[in-house]
Order: sequence, then structure tokens, then C-alpha cells
Amino acid sequence: MAVFKYEGMSASGQRVSGVVEAFDEFEALEKAKASCRVVSKVAQVKERPNFLTMELGSGKIKPKVIAIMCSQFSIIVGTGMGMAKSVSLVAEQTSDKGLKAILQEVAEDVAAGHSLANSFESKGGAKLPVLFYETIRAGEQAGTLDRSFDTLHKYYDKHSKTKAKVAQAVTYPIFVIIIAIVVVAVLMVMVIPTFKDILSSYDTEMPLATQILINASDFMAANILWIILVLAAAVIGVKLWTKTEKGRAMWATFKLKLPAVGKVAQLSNAAQYANTMSTLLTSGLQMTHAVDITAKVLDNYVISQGVGKMTAKLEEGKQLGECMEDVPFMPRPLVEMAVVGEETGALEETLATMGAFYDDETDRATQKALSKLEPGILIFIALFAGYIVIALYLAMFSIYSGM
Repeated sequence: MAVFKYEGMSASGQRVSGVVEAFDEFEALEKAKASCRVVSKVAQVKERPNFLTMELGSGKIKPKVIAIMCSQFSIIVGTGMGMAKSVSLVAEQTSDKGLKAILQEVAEDVAAGHSLANSFESKGGAKLPVLFYETIRAGEQAGTLDRSFDTLHKYYDKHSKTKAKVAQAVTYPIFVIIIAIVVVAVLMVMVIPTFKDILSSYDTEMPLATQILINASDFMAANILWIILVLAAAVIGVKLWTKTEKGRAMWATFKLKLPAVGKVAQLSNAAQYANTMSTLLTSGLQMTHAVDITAKVLDNYVISQGVGKMTAKLEEGKQLGECMEDVPFMPRPLVEMAVVGEETGALEETLATMGAFYDDETDRATQKALSKLEPGILIFIALFAGYIVIALYLAMFSIYSGM
């Protein structure tokens, strides 16, 4: 529970202040009234960060960790154990320190009589996804909490595996690009100047290719700090630009239109949309609420905004498939299958099937993009290394011919 500080007046008219533990401000106000006839102020006490004990990188909880937690909850809740005891038991089995702290606080709130979804949302905040909160809330209301946890386990397990495949596939080319940049920088700043000193000791005119290489090396050596500062400023500028509404939309569209990589982004968002909608609808959420939550969890901003606009159209009486047609970069097969699912009354199963299909398509598209990217990187490195070798050999031939 959170700690709140209160101020007020006692029955005798004296000023009173103190602290109470409560779930929210309303509960803190009720507890403060036990000591104050009139409560004038209630404010949550913010904990000051302790740099000696704080965790590094304690941001959002990873999908794999959430999947394991949901699997444990699905089994334990199904046994009929009390909810507060169930949360405490899962907290003991959790190895992730950030999630363990959240679960311990949630267990206290649930033991005090608060709902599981509200407790998770209060203590988890941005560390846990909104999809998790709303699915648990729907399960509590419908009395199918164990099934909701099982659905979340399958969703996050699939999500973490797909994300791991993509990350594993792109690790090698990123590593090669970084190594190539480092090698090029070292050659231009440290190696080429050494050859320049050797070549300049001979009174011979350098070939054009060698002179271009030497000039480029001199420029980089003399301006390396400025080059780094300009690149850093460019990166920061792009980051700030993408924080604006227009910049964020343009950057999201640019990523979707990139050759090869853009196709991967489109398929990945289609899989995310289908899987999220299937999970929420299976949990019992209404269509408009499910669409609103799905829009918040999608990775691409342009597609997210398009899905968000579907809510108003659904409220007007339009069908889901009809609304999906207006979403930019939404694959046509997914739209058509959503229409079929609505007509046959099997929308959840249809979306789950399409989600699995687009997960596989994302994996294949990623491998295909890498099969094109890797040779391009190697060719670039070979051309640059070849140019350096040729330029140096031409200089040596020029020296020998002048002797």
C-alpha cells in the first residue's frame, strides 16, 4: 500500500497531522478522519530514490516474465486458493526483482479487500501492459480469472518467442555493421596516416585514388570530434522530432515503407493486432473496448492511430471488418478474414488463426530481409577494403616507377 500524509483539525480545534497507509487517496481520507474532525489535505508521500539499492534498468517487465507469471496464476487460481495467498505464492516463485516487488504490494492490497486488477494497475503502472490489466479485470467480472490468466500466458509466450526470433535474426548484421564502422574509423584515423608519412618521404606524385584516400583520412583525423558531435546532434534531433505529432507519424510511415524491413514491420503489427484482439475478445471484453486497448499496445504509431479511430465507427454500428478497411497498412487478407469471422460467429478463433499465420509470415519476412541485407554489408566492406588495397598498391607502383 502507498503512504499518505494528512493534515486537519481535531474535534478540539487543534491542528493535527500524520501518515496512513492506504490503497488510494479516498481510502487515506477515510482513515485520516479517525484522527481529524476536518481533513484539509491528503497527499501521497513520494519515496526518494536510493541509489545504493535501486535496480539498474528496472523498466517494463519483459513479456517472457509475464508469460511465466500468468502460467503460475492460471494453475494456482484454478485450485481454488484464496487470491491474496495465490499472489503471495507467485511472488515467492518469481525471480524477477521488479515483478516480485509489485506482487508483494499487490498481495497486501488484495488482502485488504481490493480487486486484483485495480491492485495490479495501481502498483504496476507503466511496468505492466494495459492489455494485462484489462484482461484480468474482465476475468474478475466474468468469474473466469483462471481462463484469463491462461489466455494471457499463451499470448505473452507467443509474443516473447516471436520477439526473440526477430532479435536473434538481426543481431548478426547489427554486430557486423558496428564492427565495420569501427574498422573503417581506425583505418582512416590511425592506419592511413602512417602510410601517408611513409609515402610522403618519397618525392613522387600520388595517384588520384591514393590522394583521395589520404585527403579523406586527413579530414577525418582533423575533424573526428566534430564528426562525432554532428552525428550525436543528428540522432538527438531525430529523437526530438519523433516526439512531435507530425514527426512521429512521418517516422512511423517511413519505417513501414522501407525496402524489405518495412514489410517485416507491417506483418509484425498485423500479427500483434490479430493476437491482441483475439485475446481480449476471448476474455469477454466488448468490441469497442477491445479495439481501444489494442490501439494502445500496437508498436507502430500510424497503425495504432488508425485502429484507435475504429472505435467511433463501431459505435455508429459498423462491423469490425468494415472499419479495418480504413486502417493504413492493414493487410487485405486479415480484413477479409475478419469479415468472414464476424459472419460465421467465430471472430475470436479466426483472429487467433490469422495471428499465428502472421507470426510465421513475420519470421519468414525477417529471414528474407536478412538474406538480402547480409550480402550487401559484406559487399560494402569488400569494396572499401579493396579500394584501400588498390590505392596503396598504386602508390607503391608509382614510387617504384619513379626510382
